[in-house]
Amino acid sequence: MKDYAIQYYLKKLECDNRNELETILTVNPAYFSLEYLRELKLKWENQEEIINNLFNQLIGLVIFSPTWIVSGLIFAIFTEGFFLTNIIYLFPISVFIFLIGMLYIAIRYGGKNHQAKIGKTIYSELERRRINHRRKWMM
Repeated sequence: MKDYAIQYYLKKLECDNRNELETILTVNPAYFSLEYLRELKLKWENQEEIINNLFNQLIGLVIFSPTWIVSGLIFAIFTEGFFLTNIIYLFPISVFIFLIGMLYIAIRYGGKNHQAKIGKTIYSELERRRINHRRKWMM
């Protein structure tokens, strides 16, 4: 009977923490082994790289989006106006894609600040262990 209760709470803990990186914020990092912390650090670095690449692409898109209006005005001056309506529509579409991308980052990864907090927690625990290990050898 007790085994079912333990299994239930383990499943609940897994469901509450959608991924392993979330676990480090809910559970004290001192309970994790050094190997597991290093593994989490690698996973965090991979996730951080994905987030930064996506974020940079979204920023590039939103920075480039006003050029659609300028190019639409240039086409309006030199052509009949067919391109004007089509190019002007690209500006709100670009902004919409940017907003959807930022929403995706916030939902999927918890946002950039959340990821930074996870990384800081991992690095501070690894640094604490490095200092403790050094002190043991010096004594």
